[in-house]
Amino acid sequence: SAKNFINEADLPTEVMPVLGDEAEWRQWRAVGDPVLHIELRRWADVLVVAPLSANTLAKMANGLADNLLTCVVRAWDFTKPLLVAPAMNTAMWASPFTSRHLDTLTQLGVNVVVVPPVSKRLACGDEGTGAMAAPEVIAAQCQKILRLPGQFAPMMPAGPPSDSTSHEGHLQQQEQQQPKQHEQPEQPRQEALMLACAETSTEAAAEAAAVTGGEAVVATASGGN
Repeated sequence: SAKNFINEADLPTEVMPVLGDEAEWRQWRAVGDPVLHIELRRWADVLVVAPLSANTLAKMANGLADNLLTCVVRAWDFTKPLLVAPAMNTAMWASPFTSRHLDTLTQLGVNVVVVPPVSKRLACGDEGTGAMAAPEVIAAQCQKILRLPGQFAPMMPAGPPSDSTSHEGHLQQQEQQQPKQHEQPEQPRQEALMLACAETSTEAAAEAAAVTGGEAVVATASGGN
């Protein structure tokens, strides 16, 4: 569905490769050839799904692997962080399905960092919570994860908030909940970032790559994700 929102020709592919489902088969011809979703999961230190639609969340929670993005998630090494930035209509965000699916990821032992959606005018015209967090907020969280390997926690409890707590409030709560850490020298990372998009967030990809000083891969999922 990403291709319904963006023109691939407008993307800066020289610094940010764009991979779709068709790329999965393009480089595999025989046994022993590289398999793209396996290569991607090996390459990245953190997997970012931004924006995360309700449909892709449901697929992830149930282990479906029907496109490049969900294949990467299914093969992901969950000792490494998975950062998700939900984006959906307010009613879908408040749905018990959303809470259940996020809970499922957590119960499976997945290291999930949730960047909660914000309140604004949505694509459908409604006003409410459901818009993806700003790219710089997502990028800052990626930077924090990469600089402190193993020192991360969910930005909010799994599932939609049960009250009107603001996005900023959730960020403050996370900071208060995290134990104080002694400062450590930065550790070099093998690869900086993999950004997989369920829909379209090229701004987030570019912003994250710039902030982390690393690379970004945008893997667009097809078929109503």
